[in-house]
Amino acid sequence: MLPSLFISHGAPNRVLHTSPANLFLQELGSSLPTPKAIVIVSAHWLHAGVAITATGQHNTIHDFAGFEHSLYQQQYPAQQPAWLTDELSQALHPFATHISADIKFSERGLDHGAWSVLSLMYPNADIPVAALSLPTTQDLNVYLTLGQALQPLREKNILIIASGSATHNLGLLNRSGDTPVWAEEFVNWLHQAVTNKDYNALTQLYNSAPHAAIAHPTLEHYSPLLVAAGAAYGKTGKPIHNSYELGSLNNSSFSFE
Repeated sequence: MLPSLFISHGAPNRVLHTSPANLFLQELGSSLPTPKAIVIVSAHWLHAGVAITATGQHNTIHDFAGFEHSLYQQQYPAQQPAWLTDELSQALHPFATHISADIKFSERGLDHGAWSVLSLMYPNADIPVAALSLPTTQDLNVYLTLGQALQPLREKNILIIASGSATHNLGLLNRSGDTPVWAEEFVNWLHQAVTNKDYNALTQLYNSAPHAAIAHPTLEHYSPLLVAAGAAYGKTGKPIHNSYELGSLNNSSFSFE
């Protein structure tokens, strides 16, 4: 069975420049068995209920400003066939009922949290892709439950990728490259909690993790980790990458299998 993955996606222009995180993603795709399809959850798509992308060819969303001109020319024309839409919506039906929501279908396309990862892992855009929104909630257990709803898709050779960031405080980035103590201590805690399958600690982030409010002033880049963990609930999580950019931006990524 394919693992479920949490990927720290970093800045959009990671796709343009060689770095440890860029090379990791290029190698990751080729190291896995080829999936039948991919379901990706991005930190940059929040929705009050449950939303998935619609059948057809995805638009590439350039949801950022101030980067190199060539980045805005990047395209990732992945297709979402009707069978994948059906598989995903059927898998999500119990979760949608659980949170009293309908499943919405969106023409939104793929934001940079999705396509920047996919274009490095699978540059030919020849694997079917569907994107799934993150529910807007402060209850982190909801994200574990969402991941659990996706678990049957793994049995059908569908790869689950949740894209966020191990740390995400844009106000504290620095170009000196010096990593602050708070980032190191938070990342050490995160690695320990993931490898120990400590779901209580992971879902009680602000009560259990050192410097959690600094590492994640908001939850949207952390919550995809719980979706990935939920999609392999009870299975071991292992770190598959760890690097820093701009001082405090940590790129830790995990495989749950």
